[in-house]
Amino acid sequence: MTPLLIAMLLLAPARSAAGQPGEKPLPQNAHVQSEVNLFIELHNHLQVASKAGDELQPEYRSELKAYIEARELAKDPRVWQIVNDACIIGPDISAIGKVAGHLPANLAAPDQEAVKKMLGALESAWPRFMAGEGIEHNRSLQVVWSKVLLKHWSLIEGRLLTALYDKFEFQPIDARITVYPVIEPNELGDWGRTDRGYYLIIPVAKMPNLVIIEELLHEVTHILADRQPAGSNSVLKQLAMQASGADKEALDHFTEGLVSWNAGEFIRRFVSADYKPLIEISPELRRPIEAYLSAYQGPWVGYLEGKISADEAIKGMAAALKPAPASSSAKTGS
Repeated sequence: MTPLLIAMLLLAPARSAAGQPGEKPLPQNAHVQSEVNLFIELHNHLQVASKAGDELQPEYRSELKAYIEARELAKDPRVWQIVNDACIIGPDISAIGKVAGHLPANLAAPDQEAVKKMLGALESAWPRFMAGEGIEHNRSLQVVWSKVLLKHWSLIEGRLLTALYDKFEFQPIDARITVYPVIEPNELGDWGRTDRGYYLIIPVAKMPNLVIIEELLHEVTHILADRQPAGSNSVLKQLAMQASGADKEALDHFTEGLVSWNAGEFIRRFVSADYKPLIEISPELRRPIEAYLSAYQGPWVGYLEGKISADEAIKGMAAALKPAPASSSAKTGS
């Protein structure tokens, strides 16, 4: 047996006996790829460090001050999207800095200033980052990328994504998704689109392999749901229509819970029967959707196991949602 084959066998997780999806070619653009991007890593690091209060890192004091000021100025969500996009597109720190001269005309002046502050801070911090702690950041990211997002993911991607497209009735989207790992947790699941396709930023520090993959699957589900082509009719879209009379906030919580619960369940069913999903081990994640667990474990599991149809599962889940309260105008007849 060759060393490569031995390594692949050691990396391959135990499979659950329940409901293995068939291995079949994924739709075009369905494959999820990954890369290490140190511009995104520095941007993420400065965001996290600038939230640490008075204990600013001396080597980045001026840059962290700029990020604090930017956060106070920024009101438009595009501020963060623009900086993320610039870091993704690159290709070098000089090009990233020049984005400040080409901001959308309809972006308010304080938001433009916020973007400029962050881009300027990135330019200023980059040489010190790459000469210092960036070396260790890169080493840590490369380890996770090679072991988890490249090797481990390649062994299970077909099973997970085939099941995801099948059970959620997703249509292929217009470009591939690339995952960029960052070390520290900041905004979980930041994503966007450039001319290179979709990108997804996920933290990976001190997380077991399958937890990283569960988070990846969770966020990929959101991108696929949000970017479905016109005319598609995914299960989540059908659920929203079926539950159109439900309280909107409750429906949002239910849908987020379903995506989160399903990601963990897919790992448990299709990768490792011993895996404990995040919702099972995290009271903070479980508490907001406690009332809906019976719907996930009932109709949704029945559907995953082929015991009921998608329509029946959707109807059963919609029944778990309370109707929206009557509006005051409806009560008064005005």
